[in-house]
Amino acid sequence: MKQDIKEYFEKEYNANSNLQKILSKITNEKRNNMNKNKLLKMVATFIIAIGLTAGVVYAGSIIYEKVFKEPEIIENYIEKIEINEDDLKNIISEEEAKKKAVDGIKRFGIEISEEDITDVFLDKAVPNVYSLLYTITVLDGEMYIDVDALTGKFEGFNIGNIDTKFTGSQLMEEYATTKENVIDVVKEKKKEYGFGDEYELVELTNGTGDDEKKSGFWFATFAKKYDGIVNRYQSVAISIIPTINYVYLVNIQDIAFENNPIVISEEEAIKIAKKIDKKVNNEKYKINKVTAILSIEYMNGEVYLKENGMDDGERTITLEDGSILQYNVYKASQEIRKVYVVEVSYKNRPDERPRKYYVDATTGEIVGGENIFDLEGKELELWQESNN
Repeated sequence: MKQDIKEYFEKEYNANSNLQKILSKITNEKRNNMNKNKLLKMVATFIIAIGLTAGVVYAGSIIYEKVFKEPEIIENYIEKIEINEDDLKNIISEEEAKKKAVDGIKRFGIEISEEDITDVFLDKAVPNVYSLLYTITVLDGEMYIDVDALTGKFEGFNIGNIDTKFTGSQLMEEYATTKENVIDVVKEKKKEYGFGDEYELVELTNGTGDDEKKSGFWFATFAKKYDGIVNRYQSVAISIIPTINYVYLVNIQDIAFENNPIVISEEEAIKIAKKIDKKVNNEKYKINKVTAILSIEYMNGEVYLKENGMDDGERTITLEDGSILQYNVYKASQEIRKVYVVEVSYKNRPDERPRKYYVDATTGEIVGGENIFDLEGKELELWQESNN
């Protein structure tokens, strides 16, 4: 049965009965499913020889188009982060956003009406000037709901002023429970919300670190996997007080992903990264170790910029109202790819961070990276202070 919003916020929870009801339901379902067969996944393997031409990559008898594009400079950045007439032509209206919020929250057992909505705010996500988001306020801050203004997708909600609804002792000790119980509760909650088995539990942390006896609130992330690789861009994050079954935040990401095939090997990816590192590492740092893991990442221009003698594009300006804005003059890519993250650590780099190269798992291109530019000046000092 759905709860109306007033009941959801004001209900007196009985910790034991709520928890036992959930655990009992889970135990029965586990028993019923014991004899079900598990599905086997077939993984295709490829033996390849890579050859690069203008715009295509050959892998055996298959031709793949190159995917990396040079970073695009954002001209007149300050003007572009302001909402303009072109933006308004491409988004859903405030009334449509309200309807999306009212309909979307039902999935989580909460009923609201449009009359409960007290504010609608449209914002451009910085630095991604192509992202627009409606934040919808319910009952003057009792709850906030996010709706993508371009697609109309419901992106999540959070309960406002959570720290005033519970005492510190409740959150820290009174509602504390074991990690095993939490796993069962969050899995049941995921199922209740209609997210299928393709969403696997990939992260579970509590509010006080490792001490389960002093934490009543937990954070769980479920995500889809491709070839065993976690895709955090297709995920649902849940913040919950498990003992009383109280969810106070849900965040949903559902970004399009091509699921490009794994064509090149780890050894080939390392070889490609080491070759580009010879160009990028013009400081001549001595390599200590090179490792690689498969991951799913956004493409970016970091390696391209360093390789071509350009700066990292980071800028800081002071606005008319005195506030400070930090941004990057290059537009980040919207494409997510399956890559090898090849980590090159050095013996004598001042900030000690390893460079990470994104080698596309299909085409073998360098499509991005992390920590490519050295930290300098104040940034280096702050890093050294925080790591000593």
